[in-house]
Amino acid sequence: MIRYFAWKILSSSELDHKSIFIVLGTREEHANYIKEKLQALFENFPIRLESKYTELWLKKTWIKVFPTKNIKDIRGYFETSYIFVDESDYLEDSIQDELIHAISPYEEKSNCKIILCSTPNRPDGLMQRIENDPNSKYYKLKLDYTYRLDKIYDRAFIEKKETRT
Repeated sequence: MIRYFAWKILSSSELDHKSIFIVLGTREEHANYIKEKLQALFENFPIRLESKYTELWLKKTWIKVFPTKNIKDIRGYFETSYIFVDESDYLEDSIQDELIHAISPYEEKSNCKIILCSTPNRPDGLMQRIENDPNSKYYKLKLDYTYRLDKIYDRAFIEKKETRT
């Protein structure tokens, strides 16, 4: 997703003077690591990036990475275009609830696109609650292993494992 955001920022002015929030990891060190990965995309390019510990300006777009332990800090911003939450099904229940309450208002106040991404964790987790909710406001995109069969996953290996079970 960070490559997509970088491309979107650099290829048009659509995200000028907007914000992108990324929520992942439990500590600020991990949030900073992700910000550094984004910076590393531009090491060989003559682009000057303004950067602080967990934030980065790319062109005219502010990118802020939040650790999940500081989810309350995401409230109160304006002009947010994207909120991306990685591995949202693995967050603690209290953080999942707090997250939904913190990010939901962004849809209305700044027409923000909210992307919740995760591999499944528990049968009663956030992803399944969203999946089973017929009135969910989220578009559900399911990509199982067959989507990348023979590209990421080896068909022969999977068939071998399936015959053993």
